[in-house]
Amino acid sequence: MLDIPVPLDRKITTSKAKITVIIAAYNEEEAIGQVVTGFKQELERSSYPFEILVVDNNSIDNTSNVAKTAGATVIKEKLQGYGYACMKGLTEAQGEYIILTEGDKTFEPSDIWKLLVYLQEDDIDLALGTRTTLELVDEGAKMNWFLHWGNIFLAKMIQIQFWKRCRLTDVGCTFRAIKKSSLDKILSKINVGGSTFSPAMIIFCLKAGLKTVEVPVRYRKRLGESKITALLMSKLSKRFDIGTLNTVSCNRSIVFCFTSPQQPCNSLSEIPTTPSRHGAAQIRLPCPSYTSAR
Repeated sequence: MLDIPVPLDRKITTSKAKITVIIAAYNEEEAIGQVVTGFKQELERSSYPFEILVVDNNSIDNTSNVAKTAGATVIKEKLQGYGYACMKGLTEAQGEYIILTEGDKTFEPSDIWKLLVYLQEDDIDLALGTRTTLELVDEGAKMNWFLHWGNIFLAKMIQIQFWKRCRLTDVGCTFRAIKKSSLDKILSKINVGGSTFSPAMIIFCLKAGLKTVEVPVRYRKRLGESKITALLMSKLSKRFDIGTLNTVSCNRSIVFCFTSPQQPCNSLSEIPTTPSRHGAAQIRLPCPSYTSAR
């Protein structure tokens, strides 16, 4: 495994701005204590004021108590969904610089400096982790082929819509940093409560003219079961024969429509509203203006 440390002179060195770490959590009692402790220890080394917020999204295990014991502030979000949990944390965050990360120990706390340095030194609004540097990805952490290529496809589709504005390789990475001043420009507009929150957040930032950059981060094998990945793959494998991936555009959205070979989907009017009945799954994300469906 090749680890690339951040040089000490690349750590943020200007005013001691407060940093907020947000961890959206659902049944993460196995890992959440180690995650909170890891970020707490890393930030204590820097002397920056900080807060660690764990957003408990209706966990039925001991996630909240373990997080509190480790030193986090725990807040609750009753609306079920990764996006709702993230938005709750972003709304409550008090830091000038805000980190979004996972509660499953897949990301390294020390990598926060890789992200934050761009926000302070290079006038970047949103620094995105990317898990595409193979030397930094544990063997057991690699995505299956469907998620891997689907992630790349979605990244390039978004990149095309904002041509020459960004370069994207991993829009599904949930490890990222954003300035509070930049977040204030988009937070009220984000209304994506589910697992597509991560790419949607990028789109809203780009639509607002914010500057983004991708930064290679380390990616470890998670502790416990992946809630988002397991749910997505379970739904797709049980309900659909993945035969085609159609993209349908309209004036407000890009719709990614996964359909079975028996029921292709070629236009907005054909997109089923009930996947379990019609054999199709759809992912709808906001995008710049389109004039016609295809």
